[in-house]
Amino acid sequence: MGIMVLLSLLRAHVAIALLAGTAAAGLAGSMAPWKIIVRFGAGLSSGASIAINYALLGAFACALARSGLAEWALRHILKNLGEEMDRRCATRCRLKILFALGALALLCKSLVPVHIAFIPIMVPPLLEPMGRLRIDRRAVACILVFGLVISYVAIPIGFGTIFLKNILIQNLSACGLSISLWTALKAVTIPSACAAIGLAVALTVSYGRPRTYAHVAAGAIPRRRPCAEPLRRKLIPALASMPIVLAVQLLSGNNLAAGMLAGLLFLLASGALGPTEIGSAMVEGVRSMASIAAVMVIAGGFAAVLRDSGGIESLTGAMGSALCGNGPLAAAIMLCTGTAIAFTIGSSFATIPIVSAVYVPLCASLGFSQAATAAIVACSAIPGDPASPLSNTTLGATSGLAADGHFEHMADCVLPSALHCALPLLVGGWIAAMVL
Repeated sequence: MGIMVLLSLLRAHVAIALLAGTAAAGLAGSMAPWKIIVRFGAGLSSGASIAINYALLGAFACALARSGLAEWALRHILKNLGEEMDRRCATRCRLKILFALGALALLCKSLVPVHIAFIPIMVPPLLEPMGRLRIDRRAVACILVFGLVISYVAIPIGFGTIFLKNILIQNLSACGLSISLWTALKAVTIPSACAAIGLAVALTVSYGRPRTYAHVAAGAIPRRRPCAEPLRRKLIPALASMPIVLAVQLLSGNNLAAGMLAGLLFLLASGALGPTEIGSAMVEGVRSMASIAAVMVIAGGFAAVLRDSGGIESLTGAMGSALCGNGPLAAAIMLCTGTAIAFTIGSSFATIPIVSAVYVPLCASLGFSQAATAAIVACSAIPGDPASPLSNTTLGATSGLAADGHFEHMADCVLPSALHCALPLLVGGWIAAMVL
């Protein structure tokens, strides 16, 4: 694990770092090279369902984008904002923009699982009205990051299904800890509440004061012309496909792939998109999600070799002896270490298979409950997503807010989201480990 983290810190590709860490773990455990390869291959198969889910998620997201749904929503947001600003109700306009973006961030990883694809479409046209309203873009970055993170942490739909069911519960079960979805949700409730408090602080205290962007006041950003009204034959089926996806997913035992496939078939059968458009959406969606899915699949192989190397038992024994049964200290160390790993990898999803292999037996030796163990494992990985400059979440938020070149990725996005989302999640994870 140390080699994997070191290579990640040296900016090596995550896949290369994981492969090097796999080889080092196997050789350190006196495993024969052929056995390392066999066990690594067996671990890869555990991520096959995750890869399929990601591919279909990307395809459905691209299909919705082709329907014109985002442009339709943007047109109505801008129209309403114009009416409000004519009446000089600046406070209501600020709240409307923040609420709309927060709701979109929550929806776009749950009920409408398009991930960060909505940000480059929806956010740049809002930069001019946000500038005239003197909205601090750091507050917008915090609300976008919060919505994108909490949507998969606390809502077991869409990406939440992948994180809670296919990654967290599945990896805990592989390490000998079988928990229900209800236990997993209970484990992340307190951290989610702490993140909500952090967002409230960001919106009211840290970045609640008006902030002037001189280039906006000078009119350097042109107004976006109203986008064309999407054809009704595309818009109505796109709206109808979302409850269909949710219904099929729930009726099939929370099977995300079945829901996405049903949505794609409905768009095809309704005539909203033709076979050629569906095919190109599939290709584009698979391409957009391929790198994320590949990292998580490789992480599954790494975790399998790490478990079979025999080093986990000695490591957990040594840590347990060093901590002398000090649960609060152990929880804090595990949370900070896991966050550091997620920070270097840039993916909380890919961190779960890595840390669960070590943390589950360690938590058992220290007497943590099932829910507390789930909270430690989950909150060891989740804070890395809003705190890492390499994560899709922070990069996605910056891609929209920096469209005019007046937004810094580290200073205006990563640092604010780390302080107001990642840090509260860490604190919430520690509290959950103590009380559950």
